[in-house]
Amino acid sequence: MNNQISVIVPCFNNEKTINRAIQSILNQSVKPKEIIIIDDKSKDKTIENVKKIQEENNSQKITLIELKENYGAANARNIGWDHAKTNYIAFLDADDTWHHRKIELQLSFMLNNPHADLSGHAMELYSEKKIINHKEVFFRKISKTHLLLKNKFPTPSVMLKRSIPIRFKKNQRYSEDYLLWLQIIHNNYQCYFCNQILAFVHKPFYGSGGLSANLSEMQKHEIGNYKSLLNEKFISTPTFILASTLSYLKYTKRLILNSTK
Repeated sequence: MNNQISVIVPCFNNEKTINRAIQSILNQSVKPKEIIIIDDKSKDKTIENVKKIQEENNSQKITLIELKENYGAANARNIGWDHAKTNYIAFLDADDTWHHRKIELQLSFMLNNPHADLSGHAMELYSEKKIINHKEVFFRKISKTHLLLKNKFPTPSVMLKRSIPIRFKKNQRYSEDYLLWLQIIHNNYQCYFCNQILAFVHKPFYGSGGLSANLSEMQKHEIGNYKSLLNEKFISTPTFILASTLSYLKYTKRLILNSTK
């Protein structure tokens, strides 16, 4: 099973977190065939840290791709995707981590259900006490409408078939992942959601410094994603209006939550 998966990790000025992210991959109960690190023109010691990890873990194939210009995570992930050589790929951001059984559980489902093109799961703030009961693990199919109303797939949760021809929109720096998932499912690929939390962030989702501006950009690009679907005739005008209205309501709620912290 470990010959079937490549892990793609884009990074930019992540010297303080890249080791932790890679270590969570190395600690997997099922190892990936390859780890592809794409450095997006970091100015700190990120590259130096990755090279040290390569030297210390020569039994695990770790490829470092150094980009000459900074184009954003979407472009970096696409480059990693194109370099991958396995049937399945998974994404991890350089400041996040995985549960040690993430690959084992998710890849097992994908291999046993070849009709599944993409799968994902929830994320939460890191806790050392997170325990998984294997008997309770299940995956359910996600509909187009369900995904349109809520992004069920944080990027570090996603595992998909490398053969899917659609890619992240180059140079879109906000909500580019959500756009890709929407395009994939509206092109009739089968997407599934796991009931377990198998990935972790290490800072609050909302309430961090300067995040109000980020929320505004995320919301603006989310509406842009819906416009893209409308222009491609994947959704109708009434559906676009409904999705956009719900997006504005979610944005307002997040701003209120952010202001109370």
